[in-house]
Amino acid sequence: MAAPAEPTSLARNPWLYALWALGVAGLAAASTALWWANSILYGVGNIDVASYEMVATVQSVAPIGFSFGSLSLVGALLLHGLSWMRQNS
Repeated sequence: MAAPAEPTSLARNPWLYALWALGVAGLAAASTALWWANSILYGVGNIDVASYEMVATVQSVAPIGFSFGSLSLVGALLLHGLSWMRQNS
């Protein structure tokens, strides 16, 4: 009989799912927000002051989403690598 397969690092460490999900969600949210803000800013000829202020706010907050998403993905990669090294040592 064959021995049962070792669980993958994702199955053994549910934090990886959370980090991957947070990373992808952060990057997707920031990208979507910037796309939306730029489409309003450059797609419309005349926008009112309130819309311009909202666009400026989105553009100033979006880098936080990119940073959060990128750090989450880097953390997931590091955690996955450490788990893989521990499994194969």
